[in-house]
Amino acid sequence: MSPRAARTSAPTRRNGRADGSKQARQPRATDTATELKDYFRAMLLIRRFEEKTAEMYQRARIGGYCHLNLGEEATCVGVCAAMRPTDYLLTNYREHGYALARGIDPGRVMAELFGREDGVSRGRGGSMHLFDWEKRLLGGYAIVGGQLPVATGAALAIARQDQEDVVVCQMGDATTNIGAFHESLNIAALWKLPIVYVIVNNGFGMGTSVSSGSAVAELWKKACAYGMPGLEVDGNDVLAVRDATREAVERARREHVPSVLDIKSFRLKGHSVVDPDRYRATNYLQQIRSQDPIAQTAQRLTQQGILDDDSLARLEEEIDRAVAAAVEFAEESPEPDPRKLFEFSYATEVANQPRALPGHDPWV
Repeated sequence: MSPRAARTSAPTRRNGRADGSKQARQPRATDTATELKDYFRAMLLIRRFEEKTAEMYQRARIGGYCHLNLGEEATCVGVCAAMRPTDYLLTNYREHGYALARGIDPGRVMAELFGREDGVSRGRGGSMHLFDWEKRLLGGYAIVGGQLPVATGAALAIARQDQEDVVVCQMGDATTNIGAFHESLNIAALWKLPIVYVIVNNGFGMGTSVSSGSAVAELWKKACAYGMPGLEVDGNDVLAVRDATREAVERARREHVPSVLDIKSFRLKGHSVVDPDRYRATNYLQQIRSQDPIAQTAQRLTQQGILDDDSLARLEEEIDRAVAAAVEFAEESPEPDPRKLFEFSYATEVANQPRALPGHDPWV
């Protein structure tokens, strides 16, 4: 950890940086080799899964909009590693990696991308709407910032019921410019809600840079307007992300103090799979690719003697088989039955509900 990070990440500070860019966050004495390998395995699974997703999209096996977590693997894994299984996670539409990091079976995620019945949302949601109640993933949201009011409301419900759970609300950097961001943070601070707002800051809201879209380019500073802690975190360092998120989550759990994490985590490709990414300069792309979290973490683990070339090769083969199995599962999963089109329109059964909707019995 850099001296600056050691100063500003102290528990007594409410705002600052947790920057691992100069020196990677060192494992704690309590971190086991198994835990560190598990983090890397989860990151590598996300990388290979997303690469295969891009391939399947190009082969027209996946339709609609599709946004990948390529380059953001350390952030996905670090955030989820800091949460308890009973904590709730709400995300934006770039959420495949978070679903995998929460432990959802890759086959069910891929089946959802294929629009199949065995998908996590029964084929109704697709890439941008993964949902799994058992894993407490309460959805990806296609509308920018759509998850913020829902996540804040979930935190209010937890507080009202005097539960110990925490809500983690992930968003992109451009989301901090919309009204729902300010309204949600204001309510969370006023009502002391157990929520952590995680900004995954890849530097661009689609094609607009953060500095061009936000009057305050250091996004963690926006937290001070609501009297809550804000912290900038190196999103390429899985341990830095885990530790910063864990501190924020446990503070929310113990004290009901919400906070903002500004995690610098850079996507390696365009905004979506169809974005040619011509708005980012070549030297900028070279810079962020040199910080690839997969390569950095692999190097760290080999230097520490936790992995070697043979174990890395075996892990690669294991992950490749898992991703191939996920595609096979998705291919074999049935298409949703059109007769059940309106089955999930309401959370509970409503008398005569299908007949009340337009387009009923289109197959007749």
